[in-house]
Amino acid sequence: MTYFAYLDEFGHIGPYVSRQDSKHNDSPVFGLAGFILPSERVRRFSTWFFQRKRELLSYEIKSSKKLRPKNHRATGSNHNHSLASRSMKAFKALAALAITAAAFAPAANASWGSYQNTDKWGEPDGSYTVHSETVAPTRTPDFPYSNIKARVAATTQPGSSTCMIGLELNMDPNLTGTQYVNGSKMVGIDVMVNGQEKKVKTMVGRSLVLLDPEFTPEVANADTFKVLLPMHVGNHVFDFNMSGAKEAIAKACN
Repeated sequence: MTYFAYLDEFGHIGPYVSRQDSKHNDSPVFGLAGFILPSERVRRFSTWFFQRKRELLSYEIKSSKKLRPKNHRATGSNHNHSLASRSMKAFKALAALAITAAAFAPAANASWGSYQNTDKWGEPDGSYTVHSETVAPTRTPDFPYSNIKARVAATTQPGSSTCMIGLELNMDPNLTGTQYVNGSKMVGIDVMVNGQEKKVKTMVGRSLVLLDPEFTPEVANADTFKVLLPMHVGNHVFDFNMSGAKEAIAKACN
């Protein structure tokens, strides 16, 4: 077995006087940190990382006239204050993925939960979302999707009478077969409701798969609900416990 190591340096070489010194207060510790991957997983990880890099550092990449995206290197030493601020937002976005993963830990029971929706200012908008317990695929996907989780969620936006149901995920599922229709990313997926297999149109976001609104009543009244997501690492099935779904969805959508 061949392994590849991704390493980067951290820390400062000095000069160092003390933590209280007004100028020379950086830690003199210097080291290397990283991780090791089996060779057969390197290409898939590199593709995933490149996609996240172009997404989260898009401003710096566009502003870099000499470098192509794959060669752009973001470090603390080559950023002015404005760029550093944007890079911090990118870091927070990555951190949010980790926080979301923690928030998506399996619930203690199968009851549906809820959270209040907010507007762009972070203020409650009078609506809220209900959601099922969080589940992992029935078969563990390959890295880097081995920790992917999903839950069924339902909500009605203020001023709208349409009840929207979809899947909330803790990361981008990177679905295959998607195409853009009127500016929206669409894909058809297979679902099974009460043992009956169906094909459903969906609109795809970074960590959201929104079902066709016409399909909402069937999901809301389902006793069993399975979804097959066509991910780049293969097709994976999510089996959701719909106990209490009808009452919870009616509360959010009425």
